[in-house]
Amino acid sequence: MSHAIDYFKRNLLFILLAFSLIAEAIVIIPFKEFIYYAGIIFLMFYAIRNCETNNKFGFYYCLFLFTCIISSCFALIIDLRLFAFVAMAVACTPITNSYRLYIFRERYLYHCLMIFPIVAVISIFCYFADINYFVSEKGIVNHLDFSALFPHPLWLGTALGLSNIVIVWLLFSVKNKFWITVLSAILLLSIYVSIVAASRSAFFSSVISMIILIIIKLNNLKKILIATAVISVVTVAFLPIYLTGAARMQEKFANSQGKFGSRTELVTNGLSSFKKSPLIGNGFAIGYNAEGEKIVGRMESGSGWLSILFQTGIAGFVIICTLLLKTRKVFPYIFNDYKLLLFFCSFLYLCLNSIFEGYLLTVGYYPCILFWTLLGFLHLYPYYKCVENYRG
Repeated sequence: MSHAIDYFKRNLLFILLAFSLIAEAIVIIPFKEFIYYAGIIFLMFYAIRNCETNNKFGFYYCLFLFTCIISSCFALIIDLRLFAFVAMAVACTPITNSYRLYIFRERYLYHCLMIFPIVAVISIFCYFADINYFVSEKGIVNHLDFSALFPHPLWLGTALGLSNIVIVWLLFSVKNKFWITVLSAILLLSIYVSIVAASRSAFFSSVISMIILIIIKLNNLKKILIATAVISVVTVAFLPIYLTGAARMQEKFANSQGKFGSRTELVTNGLSSFKKSPLIGNGFAIGYNAEGEKIVGRMESGSGWLSILFQTGIAGFVIICTLLLKTRKVFPYIFNDYKLLLFFCSFLYLCLNSIFEGYLLTVGYYPCILFWTLLGFLHLYPYYKCVENYRG
């Protein structure tokens, strides 16, 4: 108990920041938007105060912001969301950088990710206690929709996808049999509620990320085959139970129509508007409806990556692809740094999930903060790892 209290005292700031990150998505938390943005504002001022003037890593991030501004200027609309995104980029990316900031962001990311298993436990309790705060945007209620303390099942699905990855990571970290049993039970239940939440992209993205985490961690063909056999047996044993919770997901598969499924209208409208300005896009937080009317505030188009393409054009999309390529330099390190493996697999999950979910440009949604902070950390990791090795 004393160890836990001491840990809490030493990491109180990061625990509070992690809480502020998830607060905005929890319906029952009072003043949740204030808490959420207070956390971002703190991160921004801390970053500005502790950054170095000689920074060679922020060029592409600044270039992307410049592209966002230029595209909005050509669209003749500068939305407040653009300023919020600029503030987030200053707070979370290598636009502001120093070794102290790098260590700070590492601790911040770790505590943010550790909060998701807690979210999973609460969501599991909500499921069995029949607590559901789902709010239908269009007034259409489906009794199969479950979102626990979140306003929408997709929000719950995204959180549980991260929870699944973190719990698998924790299972490799603990040695105590009691905690291994507890974490295993939480993981099985978290996966079940993930299926109930029926976010197909979040569920399958988390499965892919968990598999990659296990393979990299084991890094041994014999161990991988044993793990595959164990996972296969567990899957077969629990499959009938999981299928009972998959009714809403199966319904979504059955009702998917059009070239892009449930996102067909959003993607079709986005592609139509993209043709008008392919180089620099429509402008930040700007989209078009089926009638060709400009809509300000439609942050995403059913896909984070397509939103970048539609809103910032080919120019912005190429810059983001360049930044993603820079993260490849962490690959040699993920076999030796276990915490880095957690960050990498969480980032991979967000990259995969955002193919079908839109949040990469949505500052008001916590995965956006996680994505950009993880991207910046992975970008900087090889450099600071070399610095630490040099210092001995």
